[in-house]
Amino acid sequence: MLIITGVSASGKTVLQEDMLQRGFNKPINFTTREPRYEDEVDDYVFLDEDRFIYLLRKDIFIDHTNWYWNWYGISRTMPKWDICMVLDPIWREQIAKWISRDDYDVKFVYLDIDEKLQTKRLNTRWDSKDQRALRKKDFEWFSPSASSVVLDGAIDTNILADKIKNSWEHL
Repeated sequence: MLIITGVSASGKTVLQEDMLQRGFNKPINFTTREPRYEDEVDDYVFLDEDRFIYLLRKDIFIDHTNWYWNWYGISRTMPKWDICMVLDPIWREQIAKWISRDDYDVKFVYLDIDEKLQTKRLNTRWDSKDQRALRKKDFEWFSPSASSVVLDGAIDTNILADKIKNSWEHL
């Protein structure tokens, strides 16, 4: 399992798409937020809050959180191999604990990015000005864990994906 993490706008989702083209699979993610674009229905199961809470009580999530006023959950029903998961760093510790209990082979990649490029990328997003300001604060307190491979999010994600795929056993 490959877990890609990093600050907002560092290229996590783009790198995940490149890894999917190289044979990895996505986990099943649930959220209560609205889709950001039309094709995003392939990335999440979108639920209203009542349904999410119902599923939460049924214990179908590996983990869950409320992030930027919306619920997010990761389904327990996924294979233990060739999964490429994008997580905001706030999830890192929780997921690491869960994964260690279930004997997953996990590699963490942390995408770092300079603040100027992060600001430029955030300003092209669909988020409100308030949400962009909150995401920018990620930069101030997120940092890679000791078990992460740190990569530069300003590098072309195809190059990063090839690098990860080619050195998978050594990460």
